[in-house]
Amino acid sequence: MKRLITLLIIIPLFGMSQTNYELSFNSATLDYVEMPNTSSVIANKTAFSISCWVNPQSNTNHGGIMGFRNNSDADFYLLQMQNTTTIEARFRNSSGANYDILATNILDLGQWQHLAFTYDGSYIRLYKNGVIVNSIAANGTITQSNQSFKLGSLDWQGSGFYLIGKIDEARLWDVALSQTEIQNWMCSEIDASHPNYSNLMGYWNLNEGIGVSTDDQTTNGNNGTILGGTVWQTSSSCLAVVVLCGDVNEDGVVDQTDVTDINNYITGVIVPVFNLWAADVNCDGVINVLDITLLNSF
Repeated sequence: MKRLITLLIIIPLFGMSQTNYELSFNSATLDYVEMPNTSSVIANKTAFSISCWVNPQSNTNHGGIMGFRNNSDADFYLLQMQNTTTIEARFRNSSGANYDILATNILDLGQWQHLAFTYDGSYIRLYKNGVIVNSIAANGTITQSNQSFKLGSLDWQGSGFYLIGKIDEARLWDVALSQTEIQNWMCSEIDASHPNYSNLMGYWNLNEGIGVSTDDQTTNGNNGTILGGTVWQTSSSCLAVVVLCGDVNEDGVVDQTDVTDINNYITGVIVPVFNLWAADVNCDGVINVLDITLLNSF
């Protein structure tokens, strides 16, 4: 059985025609990516979504994942709190009111997870792996910031809070994505078929693999500058190997057949599971009932 499983895992990898990449950040070398002019595309809006795949490697003295932070205008971000696996998702509106979600012990160290933070003019919501963690009432507009949009670091009173970990597929929207939209696209690269493609304000897929810049895939052209000792690595997130999250039999549709295949695999029934990477729906490195639960919510 072990030999069969190994073969099934290797086949999708050999079938890839393009190498995907990720960025690895280390607080010791003050690593981050900076997109200086991004605030202008989100200013005066009353909705946003930010999301990425993140693999935190350890606890740190606060670890900035993504967003704007300057304790004033255009302030919204995802932050790993000091020496914990707790996430702060915060939005500060144009009137200076702060709205915070603190998700205690939500991060899994050494594992990939998808985080999404949305605001629709009435609520902010935090999602992990496509499942809502919490929501609170919020209101107000976003004003233009003098701070850059960043990956891997967030500023506080002139100092940087640096992530120890990896990031892939960073996205910024001027609309609040629904849970279904997050789930349907978190394991796929964005293209024009996305229902909110016109609302995509920034998209850094981090696939260059070399150099000190990363291109914004939207027409806004807010390319990122890679600073410190940030390192390119071959991607190990879902995007590297999964065309469609949960599509175990690779027929282009996520349906009950895929749920049955995963269940049969877990219970030891020998079935033709073609893509075990797709079966690991939550990308935690283990195929179990948690993947079935998440797949059933799609």
